[in-house]
Amino acid sequence: MSELSAELHRELGLLVDRGGHIEWVIVGDAGRIYLPDIGRTRADPTRLRGLRLIHTQFNGQPIAHDDVTDLTLLRLDLVATISVAGDGLPGDVHTAHILPDDPAGKGWAVLPSAHPSQLDVDVVALVSGIEEELARLERARAVAGKGERTILVSVYTGSHEEAEVSMRELEELARTSRLVVLDRICQRRRETDPRHLLGKGKLEELLIRSMQLGADVLVFDQNLTPVQAKLLS
Repeated sequence: MSELSAELHRELGLLVDRGGHIEWVIVGDAGRIYLPDIGRTRADPTRLRGLRLIHTQFNGQPIAHDDVTDLTLLRLDLVATISVAGDGLPGDVHTAHILPDDPAGKGWAVLPSAHPSQLDVDVVALVSGIEEELARLERARAVAGKGERTILVSVYTGSHEEAEVSMRELEELARTSRLVVLDRICQRRRETDPRHLLGKGKLEELLIRSMQLGADVLVFDQNLTPVQAKLLS
């Protein structure tokens, strides 16, 4: 895989199921791979996707932002990247996985890197432990509150003071609607993004955060266009 990647000068990826069967072979470009549409995540919040992503990479970056986005939004079992040297030989393997109860708030962790010949990761035990923790957190959430779990979002172009007033009004509306507010996110922009509202990068962060917290609903303090609503659904 490493030799072929170097020969083509393209990143190559595999999506592998828990039985070790290759479900997808992905050919990217020199900078990244683009995952196929593998459908929505599982409805069960205590389970991961059942697929691990393994791909080559040239830039020497252990785990890229795109890897973290794929890992968290698609709830992959793990992501492993293989560094490719100029001669086509594999370098270190970097592995990331979801971290359900992360004190730092990232929601993911990276294992110590190692050469392929020295890898010692019990993937079955790792995934089982993650899903057990997801189940524990889901039980705790069920006990903590009966209302829909909500993140409040404000995108504003005016002053910070105006945004704070608007957010307090939104919090009061959520309280009277018996929503359980998990977090509040504010972003100031010169002008709102007509497609993503917050901007693509911030939107990805919001979606990742909602999955980390197990949010059911996102409540915005402005009306969404049909395009914006579709991207968030």
